[in-house]
Amino acid sequence: MAIPDAIDAHATRVPVRQLNTGAPAMDAALWHGVLPEITNFVRGPGLTTLTMRTPHDAPVRHEVEVPQHLEHALLMFRRPIPHLDVTLSGTRRTHAIPPRGFVAVPTEADTVWRTTWPEVDLLQHIHIDEPLFRAATVDRPQARFPSFFGVSDARLLQIVEVAVALGEAEAMPGRLVWESCGVLLVHHLLRVAGTDRGRVAARGGLAGWQIRRTTDYVAAHLAENIGLTELAAIAGLSPFHFARAFKQSVGDPPHRYQTRRRIERACELLATTEMPVIDVAAAVGFEAPQTLTRLFRRELGMTPSAYRRDVRR
Repeated sequence: MAIPDAIDAHATRVPVRQLNTGAPAMDAALWHGVLPEITNFVRGPGLTTLTMRTPHDAPVRHEVEVPQHLEHALLMFRRPIPHLDVTLSGTRRTHAIPPRGFVAVPTEADTVWRTTWPEVDLLQHIHIDEPLFRAATVDRPQARFPSFFGVSDARLLQIVEVAVALGEAEAMPGRLVWESCGVLLVHHLLRVAGTDRGRVAARGGLAGWQIRRTTDYVAAHLAENIGLTELAAIAGLSPFHFARAFKQSVGDPPHRYQTRRRIERACELLATTEMPVIDVAAAVGFEAPQTLTRLFRRELGMTPSAYRRDVRR
């Protein structure tokens, strides 16, 4: 199929339209004609996920201008695109994207994308805020978000699928889980791009004072939505190094440790107080009692109410 030509500024133009999703990079884009369908939109701390689909009334030609990417963008094309015509910061090139192939575009780029609507169907967007990227690369101050087209990588695909699944879950994941996914994504992106240089090598587990301070902090803030970058700062480490060292020292990754401590505290409250389950859930940091019930079933094989009855016999 022929590559659509750029729309002539002096010719009769189709309407330019914009989205209103809440994702800065998407909402800054200028769509010529039909707007895409956006589903599974989730905007969490530092990371946004959404799925873009071809609308049912789409014409053949597809063109979108992004004057400036206000977030770093990682795009995953679930279907192959033989001819993706992209003008990136003034340079126009054509790329072939394999199925489940990735495109990475940094914030400072401006782009014009041209292809056909049928080929754009099932496009997964992952947007990464600059503050999260900087936090994830605190031990690599020279790191820059990569720019590439048509990369395939099984591990990167796995991380993206996890991020998408987290966003599609019934309840929004906690900040620790969401940030951990973002940090892992950034780390692997740099490895895929071949720019993961200058990183401080992992030195093993945490020192005793780092374990005490971070675990005490988790215990003191069970009801709060603390983040990985927060805990890493307490330990004086980069988020990626901290997450690996914490698991090596404690046996669980930070988000799993937090969940375990929350369940332990919920057990104490259920056994020693008359607080309703909904209040117990809120006291240990869960927005909905259904989340507490689901975790109780997974960890203890029973509901919170059944646990209360059993422990008071």
